Amino acid sequence: MTTILERRLLTLPTPQLVPKTIWLAFSKPEYAIQETRKRTLEGVTFYDFTPEQEIRTRNLLESTGLPLNNVSGVNYAPTPDNRRNRIVLAQCEMATGHLTFFKSMEALPERAQMGVGVHELAHENSPFSEKNNALYSTENLRAQAMMHAINIADQSLQTNVYFDSYHKFLAQEYKEGKISRLRFCEETHAIMIELRFTNTKHLEQVQNAQLAKGGTRRILSRRFDGSGQFFAEGVDKTLLSLMPQFRNVAQLDAHIAGLKSSLSVNSNPFGK
Repeated sequence: MTTILERRLLTLPTPQLVPKTIWLAFSKPEYAIQETRKRTLEGVTFYDFTPEQEIRTRNLLESTGLPLNNVSGVNYAPTPDNRRNRIVLAQCEMATGHLTFFKSMEALPERAQMGVGVHELAHENSPFSEKNNALYSTENLRAQAMMHAINIADQSLQTNVYFDSYHKFLAQEYKEGKISRLRFCEETHAIMIELRFTNTKHLEQVQNAQLAKGGTRRILSRRFDGSGQFFAEGVDKTLLSLMPQFRNVAQLDAHIAGLKSSLSVNSNPFGK
């Protein structure tokens, strides 16, 4: 569910960046919402996994550090028929919180499997839903994360620079009227979160390419403040709002680096 103002933002002509005056309207001080984030999947039912698959998949999702409040169940299912020649790996039913991973996951290396899990958890923690205010600490921080996703989605269209082939495919679907602006912005958010965990360098490269083509919005924190720390901006600010156990970008970087280093190229959570 979105507010009236947020719905108006999603109906702005595209591509058009959200005006800074609107951005600043969400930057006023606001009381923090009481910490209610879940970090484990205790009590969540896993369907059609072997016991070993369930343990490995549960560990994979919990190790991300992302809130797990909205995950109501996790299913493992046969891969559906290709959709326009694209292999489906997973899906999130945002209305119910149910996650489904498909058996096509078995062909991916563990780091890519982690990326898919992060992508689906990004949908679970969508900034486009007011019910997730508490997960972002304040309503303002959720709104800022939402507006960042809108702005980067629009900037991608404006510069014709996309994160990957899937993002470019979605942009074409949007241009042809096959998906809504909300869907394109939502997927832009999830792809940014996924890449921040799996390939930060690529995010930097996309950011630089967009800025070189007239973009004005930064995707992530790569500017230093007076103390030598990265400013918390873009997707980094979104993640620090969702994961306050990490106090700054340096701690977030260390968490992601440790997570990636713990993954074995020979390990396969979704394997038999």
